[in-house]
Amino acid sequence: MFKKIQSGLAKFFTKDKTTIVMWALLLIILGGALYTYNNGKLLVRDNMETGVASEKNVKIEEPKKEGEVKPNDAPVLGYEMQNVANPADLLPKDENSKFAELNPNVMTAEGVAGGDMLEAGYHIGLDSVGQTLRNANLQLRSDPVIAKKDVGPWMTSTIEPDLGRTPLELGQR
Repeated sequence: MFKKIQSGLAKFFTKDKTTIVMWALLLIILGGALYTYNNGKLLVRDNMETGVASEKNVKIEEPKKEGEVKPNDAPVLGYEMQNVANPADLLPKDENSKFAELNPNVMTAEGVAGGDMLEAGYHIGLDSVGQTLRNANLQLRSDPVIAKKDVGPWMTSTIEPDLGRTPLELGQR
């Protein structure tokens, strides 16, 4: 019986039919995979409501009459309304205290508070650009200075050689 089935399949599946069947199987498998993937994505419900209110849960509240106090409107003991604190009340009042000595309230003629602002030009003489020791050599023995050459508009080094470094090698002057 199996020999009859095997010979029937061999007659049916010629070389042309085999490629067609293989493509059909590939498309069926691909379609099944896409269907399974799509089912997982499209059939997910977020269980959110549409926003329509049901009328059986609606409570109509009657307007409150003047002087009437409902149980939930009763003030809680110990939590009465108080005045808001002024931040100046938190600072020490004595002008002769150590706080006043360390933090004087000085106003300039232009109305700028604080006389401890930086003066212009205090940083003259300091290296504020960042060229000094940008590529620091921390060895005891000095390396030879490599001359800087322009090789074109690109790959131009911005690090200058440290010419102020004194050589610490034997026989150097």
